[in-house]
Amino acid sequence: MGTEARLSTGVQTCEFSTHNSDIIQLSAKHLDTGDTFSTYIRPAGGYIPPKITSITEITIRGEQMFYNMTPVESTDTLTGLSSFSEWLKKFNNPVLIAHNAAFDTRIILNSFLHCSVSHSHIHGFADSLKLCKEVFPGHSSYKLSAIIKDILKQDFNAHNANDDVAALADLLQTVDDLPKKLQITLLQEAHNKLNKLKNEIEFLPTYDRYVNEKVLAKTTAKELAGTGLDGRLLQETYRCSGRDGLSELLRNRLVKSAKPITNLSSYFESIYNSACSTASHVQNV
Repeated sequence: MGTEARLSTGVQTCEFSTHNSDIIQLSAKHLDTGDTFSTYIRPAGGYIPPKITSITEITIRGEQMFYNMTPVESTDTLTGLSSFSEWLKKFNNPVLIAHNAAFDTRIILNSFLHCSVSHSHIHGFADSLKLCKEVFPGHSSYKLSAIIKDILKQDFNAHNANDDVAALADLLQTVDDLPKKLQITLLQEAHNKLNKLKNEIEFLPTYDRYVNEKVLAKTTAKELAGTGLDGRLLQETYRCSGRDGLSELLRNRLVKSAKPITNLSSYFESIYNSACSTASHVQNV
């Protein structure tokens, strides 16, 4: 610890999606040198919803973006992300620090992946929200605007990425032994978390019947979906390989408890027993 370059980072997006919203503004500031990066990025669809404009004051007409009704220079997504990635190469093991970093991390990584922009030189990500709760205890709110006002006695525009990263950088400068207190999520771990989230979004609905009929706890269903396991494969596995096959499948997916296996086996057995009973009744009629 201590060899990383620390940068306050902020994004504004087209939606409040969990991971796949278009970035419309991206900013960062190196804490030691004050070197900054800032760009407005035209969303792929050329549209910014009015609710987002009402919050960020960013809008677009054709190829022209505006902030607070003033024209601003902008780039397409690929150019903006590529420029940001190249800028980060100036620093040794860059760590991107954001307030509520889980959101910014997912958005930035997913955008890099979507545009096939190299970013392996990023060391990791850190959450200033968690940091503030540790080093500034006892505050009623830990929103960035609130904690900045409480600690620095400043107001700023929390919905503009430039102002956001400048204020966050000022706040982080007040933290003694910052390198020792930052909890860094390394790049590969951040990618793993993003992949898990994407899997949950795709596959969790396939577990609805198990959760609704109380065969599986929702936390277990979410865990399984996060590994990329389609819930529809559970019944097929039981049909082909019985309880042993189901047990092997689930244990390979990090399920340690026997309860989910027992519950699912009993559930599928009751389905097949009912089907057999119905078929036998039809034959006897």
